[in-house]
Amino acid sequence: MYTHSYEELKTSNCGIYIVYHSDHRIKESLGWLSPAQYRRKHLAA
Repeated sequence: MYTHSYEELKTSNCGIYIVYHSDHRIKESLGWLSPAQYRRKHLAA
């Protein structure tokens, strides 16, 4: 069972890394876009 609340996770280093990993890092395999940018681009198409 998890002992930390969502708010604690969101402000922890782990939470910060999760945001970076899914929203800010760029990937060559995604055409040099972040995963979030790639999703937005393909949802609009």
